[in-house]
Amino acid sequence: MADTQTLLSICDRVHIVLTRKDTLGEIHLVSSHFLEWRQVLCAQANKTNRILELNGIGKILSSKDLNIQYVFCFPRRRK
Repeated sequence: MADTQTLLSICDRVHIVLTRKDTLGEIHLVSSHFLEWRQVLCAQANKTNRILELNGIGKILSSKDLNIQYVFCFPRRRK
């Protein structure tokens, strides 16, 4: 398991993709967002809340807000 400094040096973001499935079974992209996750490492109790603004693709979805909570969980060490 990497330490906090190593994790903070990772610049990859989490890509959140919102899709919908129509009655014919086809999947369509509704919205996409890149989440900056490293700030949770510095948050109190490794937990933070964020409001994401999801901008719709075309006329499928107008701009909507999504309230999320994410937590960084360290794995347990095996004995």
